[in-house]
Amino acid sequence: SGTVTLTRSVTPVGLAGRLAALVRSTLNLPPGATLAADEPLTDWGLESLTAFTLRSRIEAEFGVTLGVADLPDVWTLEVLAAAVER
Repeated sequence: SGTVTLTRSVTPVGLAGRLAALVRSTLNLPPGATLAADEPLTDWGLESLTAFTLRSRIEAEFGVTLGVADLPDVWTLEVLAAAVER
């Protein structure tokens, strides 16, 4: 039998939605909480421990490695999406 290679295509809207879901889950926000793309996640309670947890979950979900240089001091959905897409 032949080898089948699976690839995952993610549109920016899909990526943003998946990231928002991870943020909501990590920060224990209600599923309907609206996160603006440019809103600092610290406004929703992100701090050092939850940032570490969120980074680990993003790495596992998207198969990426996010180094310290990939993420600035202020995390937003836009920043996280750009880091994942690199």
